[in-house]
Amino acid sequence: MCVIGVWMGSVAWAQLPQIEDYSGDLWSRPALTGDWGGFRNTMVKRGINLDVDLVQGVQGLNSGGSFRNHDSIRYPYAGHAEYRLNVDTGKLGLWPGGFLTIMGESQFGKYLNGRETGALLPPNAAALYPIPFDETTTLTSVVFTQFLAKWFGIYLGKLDTFGGDMNAFAHEWKTQFMNTGFGPTPVFFNIFPYSTLGAGLIVLPTDSVQFTFTAASPGGTANRAGFSTLFDEGVVLDAELRVGIKPFGLPGHQLLGGVWSSTSFTSLAQDPRTAIPVGDIIRGEISLSNALSEVQISKTTGSWMAYYNFDQFLYTTKADGSQGIGIFGRVAFGDRNTNILEQFYSFGIGGQGLIPGRDLDRFGIGFYYTNFSNHLPEIVLSGNEIGLEVFYNIAATNWLYVTPDIQVIEPAGKRATTAFLTGLRLQMRF
Repeated sequence: MCVIGVWMGSVAWAQLPQIEDYSGDLWSRPALTGDWGGFRNTMVKRGINLDVDLVQGVQGLNSGGSFRNHDSIRYPYAGHAEYRLNVDTGKLGLWPGGFLTIMGESQFGKYLNGRETGALLPPNAAALYPIPFDETTTLTSVVFTQFLAKWFGIYLGKLDTFGGDMNAFAHEWKTQFMNTGFGPTPVFFNIFPYSTLGAGLIVLPTDSVQFTFTAASPGGTANRAGFSTLFDEGVVLDAELRVGIKPFGLPGHQLLGGVWSSTSFTSLAQDPRTAIPVGDIIRGEISLSNALSEVQISKTTGSWMAYYNFDQFLYTTKADGSQGIGIFGRVAFGDRNTNILEQFYSFGIGGQGLIPGRDLDRFGIGFYYTNFSNHLPEIVLSGNEIGLEVFYNIAATNWLYVTPDIQVIEPAGKRATTAFLTGLRLQMRF
């Protein structure tokens, strides 16, 4: 997963358009704080971009959800800040082909979780970064990429893996879908850490083909450097191929990837003879401490997953294909003996700029379905999870975006009913 995350980070700064002019009046400039009296534009010309994004929002559980939600906050407020520095060594006058990306993140406030909604997947993906449901600030990634040729580069550092499984209509939770089911496939979560040390290579044989391969440490966390435990738990390998296509002149992408990990996992298929005797504990026939001391948790070495996604415009309003309406879909499969999510599916419709004069507005309608491992005990989950989300992202200015959001979730949690959620998200670029 981290391979495309690297590409969308440091490498993307070489390949994709970046803000080159921060000037303009309050309503037209791309960032709230502007060009800092010309200093910011001077930095950009020398290959240095510094951006800060702040996402705030409220999301409420209007009805349904978990039976335990009676004491929850109805419309909790939460936010996420991202600080990103990009450096181009060529523009800086040092050497060509070098790119450094440094990213920090902060999370604050309270997000709805499974206790309130009964859902396994958080209805707001921002709750997972940099550390799930933890008010903290940390340095998530420091990645250096060096191109040895126009079509080939290598990268290493602490990798931010969110950019994997890239999709034009369903990936970015700041301006697109909020629910975790419409970002990078959640089958990743059990096998590939979000922030970890690693290295890899990127191959760009043509403008429309990207191949990446990464070897990373499976035990990384966002709030720890990880050098002392580098590869202590094994290695996780990821390969991903993304190909741009243009059927009938309409832009789209096909993506295929796979992950393998050599680390040790708790086996979901436990021998029932070693299970905790809950009934005996309740009846007082055996103490909890004695019961736990006799339990032998089965472990297994190695796990895998495979994933595919596509995005395809069906109609465009601009010649360059940057605006219009299209469809997307995701399919992922995980190892049922180690991964809670054995199968994952999502599909939907997305677009941008369909309303005249509203070129930056985005919208989406999506549906996801999770199929859990059949090795999970029924006391944990009552069935598979299904979700539907509708959003409209309003560009109030070039630096301010407001998103009303509606979700309906059929939770997997025991004793949970269909949850209906509404939310409002505000994104600002400083």
